Amino acid sequence: MEKVEERTKSILKSDKIGLIVVMVFLCIVLTMITHDKIFATKDNFINILLNASLVGTVAAGETVVLLSGGMDLSIATNIAFQGSLVAVLITGGMQPAFAIILTLLCGIFTGAINAFFISEIKVPPFITTLGTQQVFKGLGFLVSGGSAVYIQNQKFCRIGSGKLFGIPNPVIQLLIVFLVIAVLLNKTVIGRTIYVIGGNEKAARLSGIKTRRYNYFIYMLSGFCAALGGIVLAARMTSGQPTAAVGVDMQAITGAVLGGTALTGGVGGIGGTLLGVLIMSIFQNGLLLLNVNSFYQYIANGLLLLFAVTFDALRTKYKKS
Repeated sequence: MEKVEERTKSILKSDKIGLIVVMVFLCIVLTMITHDKIFATKDNFINILLNASLVGTVAAGETVVLLSGGMDLSIATNIAFQGSLVAVLITGGMQPAFAIILTLLCGIFTGAINAFFISEIKVPPFITTLGTQQVFKGLGFLVSGGSAVYIQNQKFCRIGSGKLFGIPNPVIQLLIVFLVIAVLLNKTVIGRTIYVIGGNEKAARLSGIKTRRYNYFIYMLSGFCAALGGIVLAARMTSGQPTAAVGVDMQAITGAVLGGTALTGGVGGIGGTLLGVLIMSIFQNGLLLLNVNSFYQYIANGLLLLFAVTFDALRTKYKKS
């Protein structure tokens, strides 16, 4: 009986309970105020999950980066670059499977570039990824020739438009990514070490942990997630576009921080990120259904980011006091 009470108390103290309450409340309000209660339809919920799939995929990788005390601002332009690359490879005659593998390897390589400057040259993550953000943007335009590259291969496009047991493929891919990273963070030595590095990198290094190796792994994982997001996005749009995914980096960070991942590192988890991304997707879907002007949507999304960062700062201050 005491164990049940302790478990109940721990659940109630969890940040995830608050996120679930917010998500349910948001769904109830939007159901009531949208025309003909269109929000609470099956098709709309599928749209919410589809919209969450891209941000969620890269937010999963961003969560690992933030947990280590780093930051990756290059994921949005990396998505566009990798989406353009896979489109060019396929339209050039390469088999989709080989094009996907090559693009994923390219994504891993872009992560290694970030890790090199951060670990070897000692450039702060913020500056490094801000610089590579522009590099990947330029590469996306170079690869695509500055315009959309349309894909006519139906087999590849089914990755973005197909369904399995009635569930869209991008949603299945999102759930697989979150499951894999959840196991990585919670059930492996690598995951526990990432938390240690994020808590105090200097102490981790002095205790014998090879932090440089872990930095490479972390940013290569983020690059892999960006490449995967780019591939699925290209399949959904049936084209690779060098201007795609604008603002996804900020959305990914917002989702992770909203879900409880601290910007200072060492605190958070992938489950909270999933909830944070879903809340963002529900919020944005509600704005669209209410026909809110796109200019106001930018303001609302910016305020949501500020709220997430402020909440993180207050939570950190509360835990230290």
